[in-house]
Amino acid sequence: PASESFPKMQGQAIEDVFIMGVGLVCLGFGFLSFLFLFIVWRLQPQATAFELVQKDTSFSNAASSSSESSSPSKEKHVFDDSLTSSSISSRNVFMLCKLVVAMRLLSSLALMLVLISAVSYDRLHVAGGIILLFIVSWCTYEFLFPWDAVITPASLITHSRIWQRIRSLPHNAKYQPRRFWLGFFVCLVLSIILPICLEGTCENNLELHSTRLTRRFLSPSCAVGPPCFLYLTIPSDPSTAMIVNYHTAPSSPSQPSPSQSRVYYDTVSHVNSSLSSYAYVADGHVYRMPNLEVSRDIHWVHLVNLSPDTIYFFRAGPGSDAGLSFSEEKSFRTLPSDGSTFTMIIGGDVDITETARKIGEVGANQSPAVAIVGGDLAYERAQYTCYRIVDQWLQTWHDTMVTPAGHLIPILTAIGNHEVVGDYGATPEQVPFYTRYFPHMDADKDPGPSDILSRPTYHLHKLGNSTVVLALDSGHVASVDGPQRTWIQTTLREYSHVPYKMTLYHVPMYPTYRSYDNVNSEDVRRAWQQPFEEGNVTVCLENHDHAYKRTKLLRGGEEHPRGILYVGDGAWGVSVRPLPTPRWYHAKALQSNYILAATVSPYDNKIDFVAYDETTPAHIKYRTKQ
Repeated sequence: PASESFPKMQGQAIEDVFIMGVGLVCLGFGFLSFLFLFIVWRLQPQATAFELVQKDTSFSNAASSSSESSSPSKEKHVFDDSLTSSSISSRNVFMLCKLVVAMRLLSSLALMLVLISAVSYDRLHVAGGIILLFIVSWCTYEFLFPWDAVITPASLITHSRIWQRIRSLPHNAKYQPRRFWLGFFVCLVLSIILPICLEGTCENNLELHSTRLTRRFLSPSCAVGPPCFLYLTIPSDPSTAMIVNYHTAPSSPSQPSPSQSRVYYDTVSHVNSSLSSYAYVADGHVYRMPNLEVSRDIHWVHLVNLSPDTIYFFRAGPGSDAGLSFSEEKSFRTLPSDGSTFTMIIGGDVDITETARKIGEVGANQSPAVAIVGGDLAYERAQYTCYRIVDQWLQTWHDTMVTPAGHLIPILTAIGNHEVVGDYGATPEQVPFYTRYFPHMDADKDPGPSDILSRPTYHLHKLGNSTVVLALDSGHVASVDGPQRTWIQTTLREYSHVPYKMTLYHVPMYPTYRSYDNVNSEDVRRAWQQPFEEGNVTVCLENHDHAYKRTKLLRGGEEHPRGILYVGDGAWGVSVRPLPTPRWYHAKALQSNYILAATVSPYDNKIDFVAYDETTPAHIKYRTKQ
């Protein structure tokens, strides 16, 4: 992958890298054209002599062939001996003339591609793109295209004097009107159509997904009315608290965000009753999303002081002042706080594919208490223009992540490389959706809408009294060293008494597809392996490689009976990658989409892992004992 091959481009969007790369190609072709033109200019006298000799030769040969000379041995070539030795270099000068024209055309085409890409990726306003594209395309057509039948050094040097070509435009329009006006209108039409059609492109690895023009003909992904994309995220202790998230669309961009984000909830259902029938009410926050071509309000409400292992029914909405209705009644179940058995489903690299939906349904049928996703959720690749991809992911999650009993499954996420601009080393401003859409902090640590980008990308979660999960950032926003590494060491010491300690992150320490010594995996191993082993981590949940793997128990970079289990590698719904030769640390590796179901049984002192694909009951079963 490009992000692995060019680590120095961290923090740079692939679109910007593409534009800069094409721009360098444009400069390279331009430099070569000037270099070849300079050589032609220096060798012009010799080339002109050779050109004259060619003309004289053609004339003499034509005359000799038409004459009735009685001397059959007469020379048909009139090259002088002094010119014969230089004829090869002279011919090369004419070849350089053709190269000059070719380099000019390639440079102009590269420049036009830069302008089209800049408009497509919203780096240049469409009006500016139309004007610049027309100037470049028409100048290329009129000034650089080799209209002459024969390209000679003299004509090439004359054509390089742009001011003379500009002065000749009225002459061309008068004496070559068809060519002149045809080129003018073709360049004008293309310069208008291409930027308008490609403006606001949403791309997937430089493959077109949608444009701003095509999205205008699609129905809204979040329409005005009741809340859309209702989903739950967990704070540090989901046995006593939960975060309800939903989106709303204002009726017009000028309409201010609602002043209320409200949830009515109770331990009994009030499906056919009024909102006032619910025993509890909680107010939350609302945030207007920036940089979208549609208006969108993001809501989140903290429900606190909940009872463990209890079913809650709720309805969510922005409040009466917005004139919008509330959602239908939904329900969820808090996690147990004692040693009761519970199940969690685990995966990563989800995407919006049909495979992702089917595997999500398989996972939901396991009745999990929580779904754990280790990054690369929707694959919008941190583009504001791809907001509909995120919307589709949220809608699929809302529709499929429901237990057989009808309860919404809360989500615990870790950030991945496709959530940020440039994959690694991004700033908080370079994370368009993830930090805004998936809050995981407690109510008393919520920075609110005014400082929403300060939400941490690594956090702790207690699941029952037997398990803690450290959701980490493998270098995408926070460095794997420094404060995050210190936080890992401190947190593991604080929870040393907890039997099962899990870590969740995106980039694997022990990859299946990428090389073992790739720079990002090396960084994670260097920074985290020692704190994990010193803190007696039980299981590391890894992703990113689009395969399935389970390692041997590892400690100190080798197999050890009391080592750490590394499992995962992220292939919930993405296309899986081919497996390389088996590696020393693999106990199991599969080229398959999957989702893990982990059943934690504290009283039996065990965790059962089962990996499911979209059709079969299980790929593998594995049990780890404390």
